[in-house]
Amino acid sequence: MLSMVTIGFAAEYTRRYTTEILDRADLTPIVSALPSSGTAALLCVERDPKACHRSLIAQRLTEQHQVTIEHLCPITPREPLRSPR
Repeated sequence: MLSMVTIGFAAEYTRRYTTEILDRADLTPIVSALPSSGTAALLCVERDPKACHRSLIAQRLTEQHQVTIEHLCPITPREPLRSPR
């Protein structure tokens, strides 16, 4: 369960990222560079798109540029990597 501190931090992060970075960015050149057919990917190290700035960028691309977004998320919990024996 998320604590109020975590929720407050996420809300503050979202607000600050949006106002300090995303609102100042012109995404039009990025959209223009996307392939007219096929697929492009927006990547980050965060596993969950909701916990990452890429979800904010994806939302902006959808709202302002009608870019279709599909988040690729694992269905099962991640298992630790094991070295072969």
